Amino acid sequence: MKVLSRIAKPAAFQGAVRSIPEELSGSIRNCATLAGLELRYDEGSRGIRRLYRLARRNLDDPEAYSAYLINFLVGKIPTLDEAPYS
Repeated sequence: MKVLSRIAKPAAFQGAVRSIPEELSGSIRNCATLAGLELRYDEGSRGIRRLYRLARRNLDDPEAYSAYLINFLVGKIPTLDEAPYS
């Protein structure tokens, strides 16, 4: 994805991000990075769901919760007042 982000036009890259299935397996770091890309490229609800699933599926791993928390603290995850789907 990083290579594609550097060589593809923004619309093509955004289309590639949208084409990735929601149910995906992989390392915590890779899934969190993908969720961050989704949050950055106007796929916020998918990114939030991916981070939430990551945290719930890895209850004993602090890396999964830190990925969710870091995205929340840096403002990538909207608060309940800002959420368009509330």
